[in-house]
Amino acid sequence: MKGVKVMSGLDDTDRQLIGLLQESARRSNAELASKLGLSESSVRRRIARLIQDDYIKIVAVADPLKIGYPIVAIIGLQCLPSSVEEVQAQLRDLDEFRFIGMTIGTYDFVAEAWFQSVQDLQAFIRQRLAAIPGIQKIETGHVLKMIRYQYDWGRQSDNTSS
Repeated sequence: MKGVKVMSGLDDTDRQLIGLLQESARRSNAELASKLGLSESSVRRRIARLIQDDYIKIVAVADPLKIGYPIVAIIGLQCLPSSVEEVQAQLRDLDEFRFIGMTIGTYDFVAEAWFQSVQDLQAFIRQRLAAIPGIQKIETGHVLKMIRYQYDWGRQSDNTSS
C-alpha cells in the first residue's frame, strides 16, 4: 500500500537480507554478507534472529500441481458470529490447509487446500469441514492453472514509487 509504513522490529538491512533470501535462499552467508556490506557472522546472527522471531522460514516451496496435488482449492467459509474463535481453532488442525486467513467481508475465513483427487476434496468438505460446528456456508473454487505463484511477500517491487 503506497504511503503506508508498517512498524516492525526490522531495520533496512533486515529487509534487504529478506529480499535476497527470497530471490534465493541457497545463497551462502558469505555471498549475502558481500552484497550487504556486512561480516559473515553478522549475516548468520541476523538470519538466526529472523528465524527465531518468526519473521522468516527457510523452506522449499513446491508447486502442488507438479508434485501430485492437481486439485488446489480456494475455500471461503462463513461462520456464526458466536463461533468464529471455535471454528478458527478447529481449522488450524486440518492438515489439508496450506493457508488460512481470517477476513472481513463475504467470508470469515479464506483458505487454500491441496488434494490428490476431486473425491478427496469432496470427502474433505462433506466429512471434515461440514462436521465443524458453527460453519454456516462453504464455498469452493478450483484453481485450474497457476498464473503467478510467488512467496516474496513484503518485498517492494522495483517499480514501486514512494
